[in-house]
Amino acid sequence: MRLDLTDKLTFWFKPTVGDVAADFVQTLADGHIAGTQPPYMLGDTACVAFTEIPLSVSAKLLQGGRDFGINYAPVGFLCDRRWLFEQGARPVIYQSEAEAELLPPSQRYRHVTLDFERGIDFTWKREWRLPQPHLKLVPQHCHPVLPSAAWLERARTLAGASAAAQALLAHAVVLDTFV
Repeated sequence: MRLDLTDKLTFWFKPTVGDVAADFVQTLADGHIAGTQPPYMLGDTACVAFTEIPLSVSAKLLQGGRDFGINYAPVGFLCDRRWLFEQGARPVIYQSEAEAELLPPSQRYRHVTLDFERGIDFTWKREWRLPQPHLKLVPQHCHPVLPSAAWLERARTLAGASAAAQALLAHAVVLDTFV
């Protein structure tokens, strides 16, 4: 077995968007992860983006992430890769901008520019994208990921009486067990 492979994909929140705790609890309350369509994404479909980096490696990367230009918070959702594939998620295609035009329009959401001359290289993300406006959080397939047991307790308190949120939190993964 290779340590760089996993049967899970992880969605990470970005800390620059807002209050990560509030965003996480709102996502639990909504029961889905909202897709986005940043300006660098081709096509006209919002996507939910994931990484294929194993959780044990992500835990270490996110510990000092800001020092290395990693703009993700150690808060997210761990989902079954096979289930996401069945929902329509696919790995991105790292290629030149010129090659993006060769993709059928329905597949252009998968393009990520790779240009060594200009220093554009996001291959370390090992990204997958689900071309949907949102992903419904299904407890059998999606598990919250939180940095510590204290964060988990805070999330349980903030989620209050929401049975759906508490069902998801019952299967949470705590990152500090990996570092």
